[in-house]
Amino acid sequence: MSDKAIPLTASDLRAELSHQCEKAGGQSAWARLRGVSASQVSEALSGRRDLSESMINALGYMRVTRYVPVRARANTEGRAA
Repeated sequence: MSDKAIPLTASDLRAELSHQCEKAGGQSAWARLRGVSASQVSEALSGRRDLSESMINALGYMRVTRYVPVRARANTEGRAA
């Protein structure tokens, strides 16, 4: 994974899915080409279902878990840079 990877939201992925479906000739065509269920695609685009791992991968992405601080630490001395 590149350090310059830009995190995407679920909305970003839905927009990408919509774009790819349009280029493929529709939701069913994209699903058939990518080996996923057309109903999963439809439900993901409508927001009724989260994008499955297989759909995320078929879009050319991967899920990465990240952790960020809730608030800035007052004392950062002694931490490795």
